[in-house]
Amino acid sequence: MLDIILLIIFAMSLLVGIKRGFIMQAVNLVGFFVALMVAYVYYKPLAEKFVLWIPYPGLDPNSSLTLVLDALDIDKTFYRIIAFAVIFFVVKLAMKIIASAFDFLAFLPVLKSFNRLLGALLCFVEFYFILFILLYVFALLPIEAVQKYMGSSIIANLMLEHTPIVTQLFQKLWYIYLENQ
Repeated sequence: MLDIILLIIFAMSLLVGIKRGFIMQAVNLVGFFVALMVAYVYYKPLAEKFVLWIPYPGLDPNSSLTLVLDALDIDKTFYRIIAFAVIFFVVKLAMKIIASAFDFLAFLPVLKSFNRLLGALLCFVEFYFILFILLYVFALLPIEAVQKYMGSSIIANLMLEHTPIVTQLFQKLWYIYLENQ
């Protein structure tokens, strides 16, 4: 079921990119990277605050997380991922509002036929990484229904475990191991 939803979202991302075109999508992608950088700089201090504000749902002894790692401090890792996601999506929304001021760029006849194709490609890449972040948040929620969908999704598991460079990068960024404390 989750695979179907992900495929629909990816198809929609291509359509959005075709509609926006390359130039407008490039502006949106710059906003995406700005949001990533801001989240990277500020997520650790916010994660420490989230420990006090957001209770981590306790693990059921029979529950199996999609991202099972023996030496992982799941609570602190969860707060890091949540903090990163919150900052990322707030900044992304602000950048989207700023980017809307550049809507007129979509009508410039600069690239002609490549405009739509390149826009679709850039939008797909942007949606892929947004879904990657969301799937990581869901993968660490100890809620059996969420874990059931995550565990049965081929696409979600491929994204989380086999996205070149990005998987390792985000694991280094977010994961807190018990041995390092």
